[in-house]
Amino acid sequence: MLGEIPVMVYLIVAIAVGVKVFTRTISWLPETDRVMYMVSLSIGFAWGFLTVVVAVVVEGVILYTVYSHLGIAAALAVLAITVGPIEEGAKLIPYVAKKNESELYRWNLTIKAALAFGVIEGIGYFLLLFFSGNPIGAFVRLIVIAFHVLWTAIALEEALRGDLLRGYLKASAVHSLYDAPAMLLLAGAGPLAGLIALVSLGALVYMYKASETSFRFAYEYAKRKIEEKRRAEAEITSLIEAGTISSP
Repeated sequence: MLGEIPVMVYLIVAIAVGVKVFTRTISWLPETDRVMYMVSLSIGFAWGFLTVVVAVVVEGVILYTVYSHLGIAAALAVLAITVGPIEEGAKLIPYVAKKNESELYRWNLTIKAALAFGVIEGIGYFLLLFFSGNPIGAFVRLIVIAFHVLWTAIALEEALRGDLLRGYLKASAVHSLYDAPAMLLLAGAGPLAGLIALVSLGALVYMYKASETSFRFAYEYAKRKIEEKRRAEAEITSLIEAGTISSP
């Protein structure tokens, strides 16, 4: 009981924040599409499917290994710690794989893949919860799909600043803190779950703010890059017209 109350409070706040993150993400994606290099949903979902497969395989191996030796409670506790690093690492595969492409293309591709990741995972949880007799939980789970997009946007904000590793670690931390209270409670670590829930509330506050700042940073970054390109092209054109350099 000591751990259940903080976890329940945390889950209620997480749902409220999830709704806000969902609406902000839905409103920001068309805006970033206008300034980023376009990426089709089909390509995004293909990469998203790949990232889901990678995450499921890695998590499956870890869960099976820990469960075989220490039982389900230990497996859930380990997953609470590793879910962030595994899934956030998997979702950054497109960004790393396309390192020779434009930053704007890589950002949009990776965000679309993260959206696909969230949708695929969300549908899976929805079906599981719905047919397990928990329709409310099933629909609530769909609302928080946008968290996956947000965590990737947090990582990519730091990547655009020149430090992908920092972004990965930050996204991994907030992701694990998001999942940890419920997983630890299921693992039977009630007091620890309650303690972590208090820390996770701070992570939710950060995510609430980041759902605006991370997308806005990417949007403004893209606009600056576009303006820089236009100025460079205008300068080259003026030099050609002045006869300073020859036309290519």
